[in-house]
Amino acid sequence: MRFEEILRRDLRNGLIDIPEEQHEQWLRNRLVQRERQVFEEEMRFSDGRWFRVTVRSTVSGSRVHMLVDITDLKTTQVALQEVISGAQAATWTVNLATGESDLNDRWIEMLGLDRQAVISLDCEGWRALVHPEDVDAAEAGFLQCADGTAAAFEVEYRLRHRLGHWIWVLGRGGVSDHHANGRPARISGVLLDISRQKQLEAELAMQSAAITATEEGITITDDAGTILYTNPAHAVMFGHDDPKSLTGQPWHSLYSPQVAAGLAAEAFPALRDQGLWTGQAVALRADGGTFEQELSLTEMLDGKIICINRDVTARNAIVRERLQIRDQIELAQRQEIINLLAAGLTHDLTNLLMIILHFSDPSLEKAGARLPQALKNIHATAGRAVSLLKPIRSLGTGQRETKEADLADLLDEAADILKLGASHTLKITVDLSDEPIIAQVDPLQLMQVLLNLGLNGRDALGDGEQEIALSLSRRDTIPKTADIEVGEIPEGPYALFKISDTGTGITPEVRDRLWEPHFTTKGHMGTGLGLPVIAEIVRETGGAIALETALGDGTTFYVAWPLTYPAVQERKYG
Repeated sequence: MRFEEILRRDLRNGLIDIPEEQHEQWLRNRLVQRERQVFEEEMRFSDGRWFRVTVRSTVSGSRVHMLVDITDLKTTQVALQEVISGAQAATWTVNLATGESDLNDRWIEMLGLDRQAVISLDCEGWRALVHPEDVDAAEAGFLQCADGTAAAFEVEYRLRHRLGHWIWVLGRGGVSDHHANGRPARISGVLLDISRQKQLEAELAMQSAAITATEEGITITDDAGTILYTNPAHAVMFGHDDPKSLTGQPWHSLYSPQVAAGLAAEAFPALRDQGLWTGQAVALRADGGTFEQELSLTEMLDGKIICINRDVTARNAIVRERLQIRDQIELAQRQEIINLLAAGLTHDLTNLLMIILHFSDPSLEKAGARLPQALKNIHATAGRAVSLLKPIRSLGTGQRETKEADLADLLDEAADILKLGASHTLKITVDLSDEPIIAQVDPLQLMQVLLNLGLNGRDALGDGEQEIALSLSRRDTIPKTADIEVGEIPEGPYALFKISDTGTGITPEVRDRLWEPHFTTKGHMGTGLGLPVIAEIVRETGGAIALETALGDGTTFYVAWPLTYPAVQERKYG
């Protein structure tokens, strides 16, 4: 059989795996190749095997055909291609003799280039894509492989994308083929896009720099409580020069046994339940001294605990000093209330004492007055004097406590105090809710708020028939005509105190400075601390004060008072 007949038979029998519409073209190409001195091609048979066919002409004019089974080679090549594709690896090969390169599609796509435009890339073309700062480092390993001083290299550098930005790549390569004399003939390798990794590294470096520079102490412990890392601020805070000196130490070595036990009992259950905890503790310095520390603990999924802490010794001292000053101011301001009441109270007490003096006058006995009746009158009058003083006895004390109380009783008591020494032309009314309003309060603080507003209203009234109206109700809104001056309206229902007077109202100039410390319209009779103090009290309780006033129409203060007293959430140890 002629050679062409053999090929047609193999095609017809399906021995050669080529689509039928390509048979004639393949046959023509094969016959042309047969005329060459030597040619090679790879073909797949219908059973899936791959063969490399090599044909050589002999001196006598005959031809020698050799078939080599390369099925395993092809399988390996397919597996390698799948790995390259899955890893998104850009591959390249450079022919050192010609300087030409072979690039896969991923290499082209990674830089956003056109495959048709970039058929091959010489060294100069590649160098033009490399960031100027990275050229020397990027080609150093390649050149060492090219001159035979190295077998492989690895380097990170930047390549310019077609859109103008730079991408970071990791290049790995090595000698893949040699000449007969052993000199490198080809260098091949891969490029991996590591831009995201570099971005993360930059972010981590920035975060690390921030952690190192921050004044807050940061510590990380493992799930057993052993310190794995501390930043410089933490080390300095505890009196150590080198943060590494704390690595490997148990966390509880930084506290006294009692404080450590308290922290463990409080913090660890919260970490297990909620993943975080905040509080304060007294910590130990390396020299044996102590300092007040604020802590914030967070538990990670792997059991590690991140602790952020700060030295709050100075801050707490300032807070304690401010609280002490505030208590002194409140005491002074309560004294001012007593002073304001004293003038009117003196009048009432004087009248009562005059009655006592009259009934106890020895001359009455000579006039024949009956002594038993005089004693009864003296006793009754003295009782009235005692009851007159009863509502204000607690105002001069510094005792403070919270308890459950009926707010109506407190408002009634405030009204009784306002009546002491008041002009007979002043009418004081009280309007209470039909149902009791019970709340957890500091009675002394609430009384201070009510009396301040009531006494200010009493002082603002002129001569003639005047009125101060006090009321209490459970509300969830205040009138739209009132402006909030202090604090925020509590969420949900709250107690609303209303203190109104029929005075001339507050001028705009006075209203602008109403809550300013030491501003007063009472001259030497006032300190200007009343309203600023009660403003602070209302803010601390989570309430609000609103004001409605107009010249000639009087003034109304609204006090929105929460029905629950704010609780202290922060834990402190030591």
